[in-house]
Amino acid sequence: MLAVKVIQEQNIEVIGLNFKSQFFGLTDVEKYERQLNIKIKTIDITKPYLQILLHPKHGYGKNANPCIDCHAYMIERAVEIMHKMGAKFVFTGEVLNERPFSQNFKSLSIVGAQGGDEGYLVRPLSAKFLKKSIPEQTGILDRDKLYAISGRSRKKQIELAEKYNIRDFPQPGGGCVLTDPSFSKRVFSLKRAGVTDLRQYMLIKIGRHIWLDDSVKIVVTRHKEDDDALGVLLRSSDTVYEFPEIPGPRAAAFSYKRGRHFPDDVISRILAGYVGKKQRPPFVINKKRGRKIVRTYSIDKNIESSETAGLYKWKE
Repeated sequence: MLAVKVIQEQNIEVIGLNFKSQFFGLTDVEKYERQLNIKIKTIDITKPYLQILLHPKHGYGKNANPCIDCHAYMIERAVEIMHKMGAKFVFTGEVLNERPFSQNFKSLSIVGAQGGDEGYLVRPLSAKFLKKSIPEQTGILDRDKLYAISGRSRKKQIELAEKYNIRDFPQPGGGCVLTDPSFSKRVFSLKRAGVTDLRQYMLIKIGRHIWLDDSVKIVVTRHKEDDDALGVLLRSSDTVYEFPEIPGPRAAAFSYKRGRHFPDDVISRILAGYVGKKQRPPFVINKKRGRKIVRTYSIDKNIESSETAGLYKWKE
């Protein structure tokens, strides 16, 4: 947001790019269009992003965040759009040394070089620490009106936010779930199991993830939002366990090895362990594939969480 205001101060029209994947992206685009007085184009990179996530050339940050490869890919796409639109340059809000992994001098250089047409990439907030860009050299941008911000202190950014009357000021790197340790565990578990199906990685934001062994996992919903999100991603061939008679969670089971069968009794007991204490047994659980009920199970007592702990290998 600050970088947009800095560029706009030089009477340059700005078009925003919102790169969206299953892990990040603006949800309220219109809000930012109003605040910044710009048009924002959303580019869905969900499919190509999976390969970046699984095979990052420059590795991961503290968690499952392949920030350098991610930024380089977005810059590459932005440069392509720049040429198509006849725009003069691409700029970002990156600040030198604000992020130890992805925004040090070496990383910024890698991102620029890998993204292509490095000379047309501008970082207005740290420009005076960096090599002059082509827009600065040719007079499109006045370098004196750009900034020399570096480090993790937010003091200068807060001053600029006040100057530009920006009140809803986002934190750096915010919004990407791959920086969250709990979500990262889910990503790495799938990667260890050799999973390359995009849908499985789209499931990481939903519910509880319980691995019965190294190749069988169930996703157990926690509330209606989880139920709705899971429903969107389910296929007719998926196996689901649910309570037909009482309110309660659903579980979707996934096997990552051919020929593996789901332990229905174990899954039913784990699911029953999440039933509210106000509910009274017996609990009827339907095993379904698509809309077809494959089998029905009955749990005749309340299951305590301590009783289910030994039924699975690990929980995320």
